[in-house]
Amino acid sequence: VTSFIAGEYAGDGVVSILLQYENEGPPEMYVNYNHPYPRTSNPYLEVNYTPLGWTGTATFSLKNLYTVNVEKTLDLYQGSKLVVKFYTYGDGYENENVVETFSPPAYVEENELARHPDNIGVKKARLDLTTDDGNVISTIASYTVTKAILEIRYAEIPGEWFLASPEERIELEREFSEIPGYWFLAPD
Repeated sequence: VTSFIAGEYAGDGVVSILLQYENEGPPEMYVNYNHPYPRTSNPYLEVNYTPLGWTGTATFSLKNLYTVNVEKTLDLYQGSKLVVKFYTYGDGYENENVVETFSPPAYVEENELARHPDNIGVKKARLDLTTDDGNVISTIASYTVTKAILEIRYAEIPGEWFLASPEERIELEREFSEIPGYWFLAPD
């Protein structure tokens, strides 16, 4: 590293470095370079590497018409909350559900059910990394409930109904009756 930096610095006095995880896509991080000596001296370089917000994966699936499952394995470097935000198909904000509160750095590996707080069907959902006061640092994952997803869920309900308790049957019957209305609005 020392010879590389010396060689780069000898040309135009600028050193460019990209730090990247193995098999990582485009960089989502910043690096600060602090050089306490004048340009005429031999360079001393201090590198502080800070990933922006998070690294890892998060995927959504539909649990039922009103609830999404969020499967996540994340290293969180900034923020304090993971929030599932719900939207209309036209991207209008509906409501949100805080699924994780943490102090960085944090490692989160779990499945989380996020029910729409208004008890209506999920159309679009987005997992955001936010600050305490709700400012979005980064969108980690997003999900759109399509016609195909609704068709699969509609076909699952009769089998679940036979094994359900009386209270669960009421919820399944409501869901079964409401899916066709959401299907007409859903994208292909």
